[in-house]
Amino acid sequence: MQCKDFHGEVHDIPDNKIRTRASIYGIIFNEDKTKVLLVKHFDGYDYLGAA
Repeated sequence: MQCKDFHGEVHDIPDNKIRTRASIYGIIFNEDKTKVLLVKHFDGYDYLGAA
């Protein structure tokens, strides 16, 4: 598979090195934008959808 890096350079990546991961699709704030919704994990807190 070919992938571009942050500089636009193309790199060949072997298929066995490709991994999927959860992504954040949105961040939920309260009306005043003084709080953000996080999910509690066994080792701390994270954004919704983060792995």
